[in-house]
Amino acid sequence: RQGAGYYRAFSDALLLYVPVNGDDELRPSILGVWRAVLAGAVFLGASLADGKPMRGGMDIGLGVDLSQAAGGVGSFAGEIYGPALAHAYRLESKIAQYPRIVVGDSMCRWLDAVTRNEELNETPDGRVCLHFARRTLEFITVDPTDSLRIVDFMGPAVRDMGALPQPAVVLIYAFALSELRSAQEGNDEELIERYTNLLAYCRPRLALWGLTP
Repeated sequence: RQGAGYYRAFSDALLLYVPVNGDDELRPSILGVWRAVLAGAVFLGASLADGKPMRGGMDIGLGVDLSQAAGGVGSFAGEIYGPALAHAYRLESKIAQYPRIVVGDSMCRWLDAVTRNEELNETPDGRVCLHFARRTLEFITVDPTDSLRIVDFMGPAVRDMGALPQPAVVLIYAFALSELRSAQEGNDEELIERYTNLLAYCRPRLALWGLTP
């Protein structure tokens, strides 16, 4: 399937995974990764605008869709297993720390490698792959607090695509300010750090949306 993605919800978590295959199936892989990053940006922005902070992790690695092995039936239906899931879980649970989606090194290296593959310019499918690999990287930025790669949910790519309305950005910034003030009043050092970091990401991007701090 072209750019097929699959998801599973359990407890307070949402798992989205995309098959990334070899060069002979590069187009659906690239389209799937692009859609996953876009979905992450939209979901993170919408959740913060609704006052529901979330964290996430994205990476590329080895994984097995157990539902394929089991024919999509039984207890394995919708299950994925392997290092890819472990990497993403580690990014979310140990690395992210505050509301953001951290992008793993393997995923960034894979996208960079695709954009440097000049042979892709020789075919229409190859040019599509180059375009969407570059587009995906436009949705990823470097976090000013620790230099990790993160999904740029308030960045120019999201704005230009119209994936997040300006009123949502106003709500996101107001929520971050409110949570920081509450944390300061409660002398909660952990939450103070989290929302200080979130505001360090948000403030430089307000001008993109025609807003001021």
